[in-house]
Amino acid sequence: MMEIFPFNNSVETGLRTLCLLHSLYPRSFDLETLVCLDYLCVHTGDFDQSVKSLHPANPFRTGELYVRRSIIEEGLQLFVAKGLIEVHYDTSGIEYLASDEAASFLDKVSAGYSIELMQRTEWVSERLQNLDKSGIQSMVKNVTADYAFQMMKR
Repeated sequence: MMEIFPFNNSVETGLRTLCLLHSLYPRSFDLETLVCLDYLCVHTGDFDQSVKSLHPANPFRTGELYVRRSIIEEGLQLFVAKGLIEVHYDTSGIEYLASDEAASFLDKVSAGYSIELMQRTEWVSERLQNLDKSGIQSMVKNVTADYAFQMMKR
């Protein structure tokens, strides 16, 4: 029997990642930073109480950092295969960037969740425009438990 996960599956996390990369364009990010950005996007209320989180609060959400990594990786592979996310290889490692086709794809997305998602990714973009990768990771680490952040690095 096949299990179906309608929330936080590779399509949903891939779409969130695409929205984040589009909002933060032309910046590119490694997987570890994308996990932090996804957490920021989903739990915006943890970082700014004037903004409602995209997903409901969960008392065990700090553990999401570890679980999200593989799901985000699957989402990246899916959206890379569709030509919406590009992979860049350099001396510092592998980074991901929204492709030129991302904007036209996202212009066609109109579901309620997607509109909320795009509002959160704009919030993330505005809030983090002057932070580097370590600053983004520190911001998430300050809100989550240190053990969850260390687990994510595995």
